[in-house]
Amino acid sequence: RTIELVPADDKYTADGGESATDRLMAEEEPFGFVSATGTEPSTGIVKSLKKHEAKGLFLWGSTSGAEVLRKGEYAKLAWNLRGSLDAAATDVANAFAGAGFKKMGIVFQDDGFGKSAAGSAKRACEAKGLAVVAELSIAKTTKPDSGDAKELIAKAKAAGVEALFLAATYNPATVVIRDARESGWNVPAGVMSSPDTMVRQLVAIEKKTGKRMTNAVLGCADAPPVNATDLPAVREYRELSDKRNPQLPAQIADPNYRPLRYSTDALEAFIGAKALVEALHRAGRYLTRDGLRKAAESMVNWDTGLGQPINWGPGDNQGFDSVWLPGVKNDELTLVSDMKKYLTDKPEPVVKGDASAAPSASAAPS
Repeated sequence: RTIELVPADDKYTADGGESATDRLMAEEEPFGFVSATGTEPSTGIVKSLKKHEAKGLFLWGSTSGAEVLRKGEYAKLAWNLRGSLDAAATDVANAFAGAGFKKMGIVFQDDGFGKSAAGSAKRACEAKGLAVVAELSIAKTTKPDSGDAKELIAKAKAAGVEALFLAATYNPATVVIRDARESGWNVPAGVMSSPDTMVRQLVAIEKKTGKRMTNAVLGCADAPPVNATDLPAVREYRELSDKRNPQLPAQIADPNYRPLRYSTDALEAFIGAKALVEALHRAGRYLTRDGLRKAAESMVNWDTGLGQPINWGPGDNQGFDSVWLPGVKNDELTLVSDMKKYLTDKPEPVVKGDASAAPSASAAPS
């Protein structure tokens, strides 16, 4: 069978996700929904699916770690690959505690994702015995070329923060880290969202200013760094990306956003597609949505090629149980072998050079 992907713009809002889903169900009669980006759009999608629950439609592989897709009335409508926000926060808290930090700050963007991620960060700190000494909000629309976080940084420093949870997408996260480094504060930061574009922006700022921005920065990645070519799935993803050279559909392309050649977001979606195809094969020749659900439930300890299996089962829609925490080295995300050393080392000097302005983007995955 041929799989047809029909794109729709959800406006990166809950209302946009719900209305786009309603429209697609009326006009396209889809078998299901795949690869939604962000907590708010994903919430809108499952709200729409709930209204048509009798049809058995589903959301497969959302890039949201929010609990709304994992617990409660919407959980059975979503098949999740990525680790939850609770899992991401736990991994970051363990990294900070292992490096000897005790006083935490939480910076969250002012939307559903930010608030959900901040809640996960607080719970993880409480479980680990870490003190949350500052909780600070930043607008989700904050961008490197038009906003700053200087007042926020001053408040965090005054509160005695030793390490930061950034419950924010890449633009606000870039601004917080940039202004911390500009102030001479090399506070460790764990970014609870996809880190690729943030790293690209921080590297561009480094090259313009000659100041190190990326030291002690961790990303919560839901796939390994794309340079981890010792992993079979990473090699396959890169080889097929080079061979196929996929382009964004015109309906959802943004002229102000330049996609990366390889990214953890794309790798995550690639693994989601591989898992979906595996479930389709298991469902057999006479495909139904109920048959697909039963097939997905049979994917216990399924080898993804990433060194971490997917474990679904009856009543269990959560695939990965943890996240990857890459750091930044030589201008790219890389797995960290000595976490305490990475988070506590003094920053290396930057060789100042020319770089284009940090790119802005209107779509922010969470």
